[in-house]
Amino acid sequence: MITNALLEYQRTLEIKPSYTKAINEIGWIYYNKGDIETAIKQWKKTLKINTRDRDAVLNLAKVYNDQAWNALTSGRKQEAINFWQRVFKINPGNKASNYYLKKYGS
Repeated sequence: MITNALLEYQRTLEIKPSYTKAINEIGWIYYNKGDIETAIKQWKKTLKINTRDRDAVLNLAKVYNDQAWNALTSGRKQEAINFWQRVFKINPGNKASNYYLKKYGS
């Protein structure tokens, strides 16, 4: 089923390469398969097409917040701060990144 969805999104992009909804959904397919880096590349691709695409911004913020939290709980505070700074850069209103940057220093 996932393979079929991926194929359909890829077909969609053959017709309209700038269709960001398909690019974002491909990102989620990779994310759910555990391929976080490829998912991030998809969402960044969306932002190259539309710098204000809400879905891509929220998707990246979620992934970077998750990575920050994982880094923090593994004792890698500076790495966590770096991820929260990425969140802040793409989504300055993100409450989690703002809170943790204030708490742990930016």
